[in-house]
Parts: sequence; C-alpha cells; structure tokens
Amino acid sequence: MKFSRATLAATLSAALVLSACSGGDDPDSGASGTSSTTPTTSSDAGSEASGDVVGATEDGAASDDAASTDDAASTGAAGDEAGATSDAGDEASSTAGAGDDASSTEVAGGAGQADFTLAEAEEIAASTLETRLKALKAKKGDSAREYYKRSAARTNRVAGVAAFKLEEVFGKSPEAKAKKAAEPNVLAISRADEDPTTLMLVQTVPDKDGVPVLHLMESLSGKAKDFRIIWEAPMLPGTEIPSFDRRSVGTPVITGTREAGDLARSARDSLRMLLPHINWPRGEGKLKVETNGYAEVVRKAAKEQAEAVADQASLRENNWMFTDDTRTLVLEDGSALLFATLKRHTTFDVKPGSILTPPEAYQVLSGDDEITDQAVMETYVFTVLHVPSAEKDFKPEMLAAREQLVSAKGN
Repeated sequence: MKFSRATLAATLSAALVLSACSGGDDPDSGASGTSSTTPTTSSDAGSEASGDVVGATEDGAASDDAASTDDAASTGAAGDEAGATSDAGDEASSTAGAGDDASSTEVAGGAGQADFTLAEAEEIAASTLETRLKALKAKKGDSAREYYKRSAARTNRVAGVAAFKLEEVFGKSPEAKAKKAAEPNVLAISRADEDPTTLMLVQTVPDKDGVPVLHLMESLSGKAKDFRIIWEAPMLPGTEIPSFDRRSVGTPVITGTREAGDLARSARDSLRMLLPHINWPRGEGKLKVETNGYAEVVRKAAKEQAEAVADQASLRENNWMFTDDTRTLVLEDGSALLFATLKRHTTFDVKPGSILTPPEAYQVLSGDDEITDQAVMETYVFTVLHVPSAEKDFKPEMLAAREQLVSAKGN
C-alpha cells in the first residue's frame, strides 16, 4: 500500500487562506502592529515597520504540556554542509543534556545602540537575500550547496539543500521565478554589546499580494560578510509583528533556553506548551498555545495518514526542539518573539507480513522503494512564538511556521 504525508506548504495553502500586508512606521515606538492594505518598507532609521496577516482562525483543543525536547546541538551548524539523518531510536522522549546546563539567560546590551545602522542592515539583508535567490534558482547540486553555504546556516541550510534534492519530485519554489530578490524590510537589529554575535529580523513579501515571510539573520563574528539566514517562515493568518524598540537603539536578545529572565517562562517551557499539540497521537488537555490553525492542520494530516495505513502499519509523530537554534528577541513592551526549529519524526511501524511502498520523496531521500519493518521521516519545523513578559502574562501565540522534510530511512 502506498502512503504519503502532505507537506505543510500544500496543507496550509489548501486549508487556510493566507493574505498579508505590512503596517506603517512609527518614529517613536518601533514596529507597528496596525493593519495596512499594502506592504511597505521603511527607510527611516528612527522608525520600524511590521508585517501582519489578515484572517485569523481559532485552533481547537489539543494535548497537555507533557512533551519532550532535544538538547543535542543542531545538525545544521554554521559550518556544516547540508544533509542530516536521525536514528529511529531518537523517538523516545528526552530531557536536557549536560551541555544545556551551561546556557544562561542574558539580555544583550544596555540602553544603547544597534549593532548596525538601518542603511547598513538593509544593504546586508538585500545581499543575503540575493544569494538566497541564487540558491533557489540553482540547477546543479554543487551550485545550490555553495549558494546555501553563503546565504544560510544551521538547520535552515540543511532544509534548503533537502528542498533542492526534492525538486525532482515537487518542482522549484515559486520564488525561483523572481528576477530579483524581494525587497527587505528590516524589523529589528540586535543591540550592541560585548558578544560579537549579531541578529537581524527581516520581512519580505515575495509576491505582490503574497504572504509575508520572516527571515532571522545571524553573524557569529558580527561582520557584515558573515550574515546567514538561520531561520525563515511565512506568517500565519491573522498574525502581526508587535512593536520592537527603535532600530537605531537596537533590540535586546535573550540567550539560553532554561531561564525565564523577565519573561513569564523560559524558552524550553514555552515550547513544551506547543509540542503536545503537534505530536501524534496527542494527549488530552486544553490548548495552551494559540497556533492560528497550524496545530489543527498538522493533527488532521497525521490522523488521516494513520487511518490510511492502519491495516499495514501504525503511525506516531514526535517533536523536539533544537536548543542551539533557539533565539529570543525582546519587544518594546517586554514580551518577546521566540524563534525555534523543531525536529519531527514521523514513524511508520509495519505490521508483520505487510509491505509499504513509499512515496517518491521518501525514495529520493532514502534510496528505498519498499518498507517491511519501519520507516522514519524527519522534518524540520521552523516556528516563532510571541511569548509574554513576567509582568503581563498571556497565551503564547504562533506567528509563523514552515516545514521541510530533510531525511528519510527505513528497512
């Protein structure tokens, strides 16, 4: 029997209507959350721009917070070439490793100044996005890997090269047809401090009437030439980016995943509130994160897939966080945007005497054309949560999401 797992892009576009725009600029308060009918890009160093998406949907109830996390270092570390696989045994729940104990919560910078001026940031972002477009347009593997090496890092680079491999199945991204990269709208620039690592949050709208895409760019050295996109995802329906501090002042960055600092809860605990809602089978309990339709779509896809193969195999899905790929940018009101990459394993355990014929995407990544025992498909989930401050708690909200199948294996 054949089985297939709908990708997030296909699922969301079929299940949700995505339309988007950018808000106006406010010279004093930073990124505006006000809706607008057309995307805009600010050129005022003392102001901020924002993106919002119209048309929210309420998510249904999901599971409790009992979820697992993965504290191993990211497979897509900055110096890595693309390609990552994971053993089926990784599906067991895991807790923090010793390495995460050393992480701390620090707010970068004082009352100071951004790492780059707006003009510098816009130039850096534009150059990085042009190289990203070359990666999307690449026709040969060597060219794609080189351009991704120059424009992406960590799990985002792994996802990019995996997407290139799967172009023979799904075709090229619609963005690859563009003659030039989408114009960058720099929403936030990290505040200068002793740590050379520098972050920028950039928004683009690839199509004139399309969905805004968020890109988190990082330079470990703090040098312009070393910026890479470490995370990116399209915004979800009904979401908007709250206000940051002025770009000339810079945005504080929280490092570490265990301590909450001035936030209501730590990055780990915030993500643990999300993970049960996208695992399968899911537990019982009230939905504790507003996912704007995402969790509902993921659970529905898993349920339909499980039912489709029920006579031949059982299905389970588990999600973990990549600790090293978690970044938190503090907003003007003290709340924050938590950027994270999750690793999802979709595991098919084949019943005795049965054979599963995998879809073409699985065969491209694994080289196997039939499965008699077990199949594991690994997907990276790029998401961002708006999380509350300790002073004003609220239900965390998912603002953007993207999935990319990166590896598959079975026997």
